[in-house]
Amino acid sequence: MEWLIFGLLFVAGFILARLTSRSSKDKKNKLFAESATQLLHAKDNKHEADKLLLLTTLCRELANYMIRRDPKRFLAVYKKGRAAAEMANGTVSGESKKALLKMLSDKYPFLSNFDIVQVRDYVLYEDALSHFPPEDIEQTYIDIVQFKALGNSLKWWYDITDFENEEDHLGRYVQRIEDTILQQKLHLAIGQYYDSRNNENDSHLEKDAYGKIFDCSWFALHRLSHKMENRYGIYFKDTDNYGIYSSFIYDDGRMSESYYRSDQSFDLEEPLDALLEINQTLFSGPYPEIGNPFSQTPL
Repeated sequence: MEWLIFGLLFVAGFILARLTSRSSKDKKNKLFAESATQLLHAKDNKHEADKLLLLTTLCRELANYMIRRDPKRFLAVYKKGRAAAEMANGTVSGESKKALLKMLSDKYPFLSNFDIVQVRDYVLYEDALSHFPPEDIEQTYIDIVQFKALGNSLKWWYDITDFENEEDHLGRYVQRIEDTILQQKLHLAIGQYYDSRNNENDSHLEKDAYGKIFDCSWFALHRLSHKMENRYGIYFKDTDNYGIYSSFIYDDGRMSESYYRSDQSFDLEEPLDALLEINQTLFSGPYPEIGNPFSQTPL
C-alpha cells in the first residue's frame, strides 16, 4: 500500500513540475514578445521615428559590409529581404502578422538585439563582423528589413522605402562597384607587369602562340594589337573575368590611361563606370607578389 501511495505522489509531482515548467516558459515567451511590442509601440511612446532610424542605421551597417565583400551576393540577399518585407507589409493575414511578430520578438527581445556589431565606434566593420558566418549576417539583415516592414504595416511608424526603385538603383550600383574593383585590379596587374620587365629573369614573363606575355598566380596578360595605343588584355584567375588596359602617350609626354570590361576574346570593349579614383582601393586580394599597389602609378 505504501508503495502505491509513493508512486501516486511521484506521478503527481512529475505532472506538477511539467506544468510549472511550461507555465514558466510560456510566461518567458510572452514577456519577450510583450517587451518588444511595448518597446516599439507603447501608446505613450513618442519615439517611433527614432526607432525606425535606429533599425535603418543597423541595416546600412550590415549592407555596407556585405556589398563590399560580394556585390552580387548582396543583391541576392537584398531581394530576399524585399520579399520578406512585402510579405510582412500586406500579403499575409492579421493572424500571420501576429505570429511573425511573435517569432521575431522571441529571436530579438529588444531593439538592441538587432545590433550584432556591438563594438566601439572606431572599430572597423570588417574586423567586428569577420567572426560571424556570412549566413548569420545575411539573416540578421533580412530580419531587420522584415521587422521594419512589419512595424510599418502595424502603424508603428511610416517607412517610405520604395523597393522597386531602390532595387533598380542597387543593380546599377552593384555594377559600378564591380567596375571599380576591376579597374583597380587592372591597375595592379599592369603595374606588376611593368615592374617585371625590368627583371629579365622574372619567371612570369613568357611568350606563346596566343600572345600571352605574362602569367602569375592571379592573372595572365596578353598583348593586343592597336594602331595608336598600347593595349593589354588581362584575365583574372581568382574571379574568372576579363578586362583591357590601354595607354596613349601624347607628343608632350603626357599619358592617358583607359580601362574596359571585356570577354575571353578581348573583342568586347565596355568603358568602366568606377566609383573611386584609381589610388583609392576598394578591394584587397591575397596577392603575395604585390607590395604597396598604389604607392605609384606605373609609367
